[in-house]
Amino acid sequence: MKELNITDIKKSMEGQGPLSEGSGHVGQIPFHLNAVEHVTGTSVYIGSMPVISGMLHAQPVFSPVARGALLSIDVSAAMEMPGVKAVLTSDDVPGNNVVGAIIRDENLLACKRVAFVGEPLALVVASTREVARAAARLVRAEIQAEEPVLDPLDAHSRCEYIGPVRTILKGDPQAALARGPIALEGEAVNGGQEHMYLETQSCRAVAEEDGSITLYTSSQNPTEVQELAAHVLGIDRKDITVDIKRMGGGFGGKESQASNWACLAALAAWHTGKTVELILERHDDGMATGKRHPAISRYRVAFDDTGRIHGADFQLFMNCGAYADLSTAVMGRVMSHIDNVYNIDNFRVVGHPCRTNLPPFTAFRGFGVPQGVFAIETVIRRVAEHLGMDPVDVARINLYRAGDQTHYGQIISDNVISEVIDRVLVRSRYRELQEEIREFNASNPFLRRGLAMVPVKFGISFNAPHLNQGMALVLVYGDGSVSCSHGGTEMGQEVNTKVAQVVATEFGIPISRVRVESTNTKRIANVGPTAASTGSDLNGHAAMNGCEQIRNRLAAFAAPLFARPERGISADPSLVKFESGRVFDPRGDDLSISWDELVHRAYLARVDLGAHGFYATPGIGWNNDTGKGNPFLYYANGASAAQVVVDLLTGEYDVESLWVVHDVGESLNPAIDLGQVLGAFAQGMGWCTTEELLWNDKGRITTASPGTYKIPTIMDMPENIDVEFIENRRNVRGVKRSKAIGEPPLVFGEAVFFAIRNALESLLDSTRGSALELTLPATHEKVLNEVRRLKPLSK
Repeated sequence: MKELNITDIKKSMEGQGPLSEGSGHVGQIPFHLNAVEHVTGTSVYIGSMPVISGMLHAQPVFSPVARGALLSIDVSAAMEMPGVKAVLTSDDVPGNNVVGAIIRDENLLACKRVAFVGEPLALVVASTREVARAAARLVRAEIQAEEPVLDPLDAHSRCEYIGPVRTILKGDPQAALARGPIALEGEAVNGGQEHMYLETQSCRAVAEEDGSITLYTSSQNPTEVQELAAHVLGIDRKDITVDIKRMGGGFGGKESQASNWACLAALAAWHTGKTVELILERHDDGMATGKRHPAISRYRVAFDDTGRIHGADFQLFMNCGAYADLSTAVMGRVMSHIDNVYNIDNFRVVGHPCRTNLPPFTAFRGFGVPQGVFAIETVIRRVAEHLGMDPVDVARINLYRAGDQTHYGQIISDNVISEVIDRVLVRSRYRELQEEIREFNASNPFLRRGLAMVPVKFGISFNAPHLNQGMALVLVYGDGSVSCSHGGTEMGQEVNTKVAQVVATEFGIPISRVRVESTNTKRIANVGPTAASTGSDLNGHAAMNGCEQIRNRLAAFAAPLFARPERGISADPSLVKFESGRVFDPRGDDLSISWDELVHRAYLARVDLGAHGFYATPGIGWNNDTGKGNPFLYYANGASAAQVVVDLLTGEYDVESLWVVHDVGESLNPAIDLGQVLGAFAQGMGWCTTEELLWNDKGRITTASPGTYKIPTIMDMPENIDVEFIENRRNVRGVKRSKAIGEPPLVFGEAVFFAIRNALESLLDSTRGSALELTLPATHEKVLNEVRRLKPLSK
């Protein structure tokens, strides 16, 4: 294995390092495909598409009540407003009004009952956005309000769930807990998180002349948008075209939730026969859309005095909101990652998907893994505190080894977690820092430093096997340039750049000769969402498959051109190479032709220069009922360490340093991967610290916009950041031996939370049996309250 650090990557990005050389192939750092458009402000999003004459605008009417009976809707005042073309309710849905990503339990437009504040009741369609919004305020709904259920434990006591309660079991945890010899119990509580994408939920629906509908939408999931729009309108999917150029951010918030807004836009276009644009205002988006799932993880754990955990039992209570959305899938990921990197012989996790009267919680970067890791890492800290050990030492004694089996039955292979932990401890000077921090804390009455290390084992693939398929359409034109369409959607993670690098590498041409098209269901059909960190894997493999078909045809065409019978050189397609813009046979220096010339000759000879590429992830399977199987193609491993300083007088804290070591396989693009690590860390740190979602007792969110909901700024980032990639060739299943990068690094933000916790541990008095009660996010207010609770107990 080799190592690549942040300095090497930065130099190459500036054109001074080895990775900046070459033609933008895999492993290099080419020019960002959309860099010019992004920095000049010419990138087109839904809201900046050219205005079409006669285009209408749609505005939803939202429920002001979280739970109740919908008795009537009066649209008469709105319809009288000049410029209003239609006000649509559930009665106007020509197909099926009931939608949902997994379980169809949600009304597109409320019918008979409402289940959360922000649930769409009606849709106003008007000549301008301003008229539509003004008219929406005139719609009157008579709702018989009921007391909302907002707490998942309250929902649990009522047995109100959005899906079945599920269990994953390994060994006999109850017997292990009875044996001990030491037992602890407690709970890990995490809040939710707002996606805060820059582009709110948006869609432009075009009513075509033949009665079909084209949807230009900001979605991670073109197939689902197509499926549900056809379902709502009662037409075939062939009559719905979905086109996605790019999103202004997604982070999971547009995996399933974008579909309903696109369906509403489609419904308006269907009724009016016009182009209709629906763009949510920021406050409406924050009020009506789902977030990361809050969760309460109650645990019981048995261990010995070495720190070895012999048994663990988790009861998981997830706040799923009013409808199912993706909650059953998210819960499955929490349950399959609540072990993190630890092999516990006797293990049980029971997942309760609790139905409450809040907007349906949904996918968010990490898709349940951060909640699972947070729960087990809390346990690791509790065990360490009880034994007077360092959490790193408790972690080490419980690590998975190659060949171990997870609680859901998958065998651990390609295991590098011990190596990444070793590297992050070395790079951070972890042991030396601990001593320096002890000295600092002993001499500072009002400041406390803390240090923590958090590892991650992140399974790559969808738990639902059918979603693990990718498709690509590769077209080589007569001049040698290439067009590639694939099923991934671009939301800033640069899947298009990586796919273009793969195509350029396969054909041995510069990346400048490759164009990646918008994602369009007329070219690419029946694909899964761009989620679960699978975008590059699924679509990169599919593009490779398409390229391979074309390359094989070209090799078969080129081989006779290189035959030299007089020199004993026969035509052999298996020896033909594609490199540096040329196609050649290595058996002779003169056996070569330019890529462009070969393609032109092949075109004249009627060689097929297009291919449909496909990839289905092999060797995976999952039984949702038993919670057993091999759901993941491979694991991405990494570890982070963070140092913080906490002001005991104010509860404020600074993240002073961050160290990350991550296994990227053989990186397709180290610069993109570095950006993903740093961006995911910032987002994870925000979830753990500043980002607090609050609702009042009526179920109305009070943190629906940036004025009240605080994401990290550049000033919150650590002053010192050290990132190292461990590159290895073990992952033969990844695209060009790479590993997924989008989601795993979000867990690194948890090191900040546990470093804050570590700083507060210096206030504990073990003789009085006190324990930390800090919950996530660790806002300044929570930290100050915890200091005030613990300070009287300190020596």
